[in-house]
Amino acid sequence: MTQASPAARPQGGFGAPFAALVVGALAMGISPIFVRIADVGPFASAFWRVTLALPLLWAWLRIAEAREPSDGRIGRADIFAGLAFAGDLFFWHLSIVTTSVANATFFATCAPIWVVAFGWLLVGERAALNMLAGVVLCVAGGAALLAQSFHLRPAGAIGDLYGVATGVFFGLYFLAVKAARRTHSAAR
Repeated sequence: MTQASPAARPQGGFGAPFAALVVGALAMGISPIFVRIADVGPFASAFWRVTLALPLLWAWLRIAEAREPSDGRIGRADIFAGLAFAGDLFFWHLSIVTTSVANATFFATCAPIWVVAFGWLLVGERAALNMLAGVVLCVAGGAALLAQSFHLRPAGAIGDLYGVATGVFFGLYFLAVKAARRTHSAAR
């Protein structure tokens, strides 16, 4: 996990990327609440969340490929990314309905820990010291935020394990997408 060189960093303002980060964080933060109150089961909820996004994703792909055509071949990294994303959705939705929303969210967002661990174990990439410090700081911050609501209790233990599995699959998804991006656009 290396840092981008100054030449590789995008030129332009800070506002749009920061706004996208905030909107994404809000969407991630509120989505488990909607899953919990939905009048469908966890798998139906996961199905509809993905299905409703498909038209927008398809439009983005068509626009991107009109500018820069792709050969459309599917590689191992693409398949692994899809499987990791499916595992993430499977366990994420189970976790949301079997433990507290706070625990499910905390464990799911521990994915950076797994990215660093699997990046080192599977790919041989060493994380920079500042990245390791950032992961430790984020985990400490998350733990501090959840200190009042985070409870490991026997009734929610299976849901907590589902949450850990979610984080593992989400981390694997990030690594697979990184590999897939070597040959494909973000839209593909």
